[in-house]
Amino acid sequence: MRDHRVSPRRSAIVTFAMLLLLLAGSGLPVVSGESGRQASPVASPSDPATPSTRPAGGGSPVIPPTRAGTPDAGSPVPATPAGTPAATPVVDLDCTGPCLVRFEPGPELDASLASSGLRASYRTATAVWVGGTPADLGLLVAGGVSPVFIMDETPSLMLYAVTSLVDDGDTGVIDAFGQTVDREGTTAIVATPTVPAYIIDLVAAGLTVEKLAPYVPARTPSLTTDSITALPGVTGVTETFPDLSAENIDRTIRELSSTGVAPGEIGSRFFSLPGNAIAAEYLYLRFAAYGLTVTFEDYIASNGILSVNVVAEIPGTDDSRIFAGFAHFDTITEDVPDNDTSAGSLDNATGLAVLLENARVLSGYRLHHPIRFVALNGEEVGLQGANAFGARHADLGTPFVGGINIDSVGTAYGARVLYVNASAASAFIQDTLLEQYDAFGFQLNVAPLQSSLIVADEVPLTNYGIPTILVASILYGDPLINCTCDTIDGVDIDYVRATARLVMVTFATLVAPPA
Repeated sequence: MRDHRVSPRRSAIVTFAMLLLLLAGSGLPVVSGESGRQASPVASPSDPATPSTRPAGGGSPVIPPTRAGTPDAGSPVPATPAGTPAATPVVDLDCTGPCLVRFEPGPELDASLASSGLRASYRTATAVWVGGTPADLGLLVAGGVSPVFIMDETPSLMLYAVTSLVDDGDTGVIDAFGQTVDREGTTAIVATPTVPAYIIDLVAAGLTVEKLAPYVPARTPSLTTDSITALPGVTGVTETFPDLSAENIDRTIRELSSTGVAPGEIGSRFFSLPGNAIAAEYLYLRFAAYGLTVTFEDYIASNGILSVNVVAEIPGTDDSRIFAGFAHFDTITEDVPDNDTSAGSLDNATGLAVLLENARVLSGYRLHHPIRFVALNGEEVGLQGANAFGARHADLGTPFVGGINIDSVGTAYGARVLYVNASAASAFIQDTLLEQYDAFGFQLNVAPLQSSLIVADEVPLTNYGIPTILVASILYGDPLINCTCDTIDGVDIDYVRATARLVMVTFATLVAPPA
C-alpha cells in the first residue's frame, strides 16, 4: 500500500508446457528470453529512483487469463448496438477463435466496428488488428471489409506491437524479443515467450513497444456522448441509491486474489510476474463489459519491463472537466523471500472492486463530466504507475479536476473506520465526500485527515496536478497488508460495499451539472 523498495526475486521456472498451451494452433516456436539489464525508473517529482532487479529471462511463463465476459449480478442487459445485423455471417477462416486478423483502415471498417461492437486491438495509419471468432468477424465482413488472417487462438497476453521509425530491414533486435506473427509497414506484431516483457533493449535501439488490447466480444455495448443522452441524469443517484452488488464485490476480490501462474492457485500480482499482466487483461475486460472505453497506458518500469495502467472512461456531456477514481492492482509480500505468493485481497483487490462497482452502476447514468477509472500498476515499487500516469497527463494537459484513490478498504477487523486523507489541493474532494457521509452515513466511521506522512498513489498524482484524496481502512505498516496473510478472510464485504456507496454518491455529486 505504499512506497516500497524492491528486493531481488528468485529466477522464474521456465515451464514450456504453459507456453505451448498459449501458442497451440499458431505455429509459433517458443523463444527464449534475452539477458537482463537494468533501466532507469519512472521519473517522479518527489521520490528518489527505486532500484530493482529484472526478472530472470524477462519474466515468467504464462497461462491464458480468465475471460470476464459474463454480465455481473445486478447489471442491466445492454441494448444491441444500432445497426447490428440481425443475422451473423460466419467468416470462412481456419480459425477456432478468437483469431487475430488485420484490416485496412477506413470509414467502412470504422462503421463495421461500431455496428458490431467489436473493438480494435491495435491500429496504425495503415493497419488495424482485430481479435474475434469467425462469427464476430462475420459482422465486419457484412459491412464490406475483408480481413487478412494472422493467427489462431490469439494469445493477447503475449502480443506486443513493435514500431521502428524507418523500415531498414534490420530485424535482429525484434527477433531477439520474440516471434513476429505479422508485419505491416514499420510495425511488427510480436508474440513474446514471457510476460511482462523486457523491452529496454528495443527502446535503446529506437523502437517503440506497446501492449495489444485483449479481445472484447462482439455486441459489447460502447458508451458514447450520444448514447448517454437517453440515460437518466446522474443527480438521480443520490435520490434512488442504485444497488451495489455485494456478490460482484466478492467475485472481484476472489478472482483477483487467485490471479497467478497456475490454475486454482493463489498467485501474485507483483509488478514483474505474469499474474500482474493477467490481472491487467482481467480488469480491461471487466471495464469493457460495462461499455466503457478502455486503454492500456504503457510505461517502462524500473527494471526495464513494459508495465501498463488500465484506464477506462464513462463519457460526460461536458469534457472540459474530468474526475478520476484510482486503485492499484499490483501486490507485494514482505514476509517471504520472494513475491510468488501474494493474494493481495485487502491490498488492493478491495479498491479495484470499488472501482468496478462504481463503473457498473454509474455507466447507467448520464454524467455531466466524465469519470476515468484507473487501475494503477507498480504502487508497491515506488508508486511507478501513478508517476507515469501523472507525467503523461501533465504533458497532455488532460483537464483533470480531482480524484479519489481507493487503497485497502473493508478490513474485517476493527470498527469500520474509514480514513480519508487530503492535501490542501484536494481538500475540496474531501469536503464533498464528508458532506455525503454526513447526509447518509452508510454505517461507516469516517476519520478525515490532512497528513503529509501518509504516502500512496495520491501523492504523485496531486504533485502532477490531479488533486487526489486517499480512502483507506488501514494505513501503511498494518500487519494485514504486504504479506501472505492478506487473503479474503480479512475482508468484510459489506464494509467494502458501504465504502463503494460513499464513493459513488461523492462521484455523482462531483460530476453532476451545476445547480
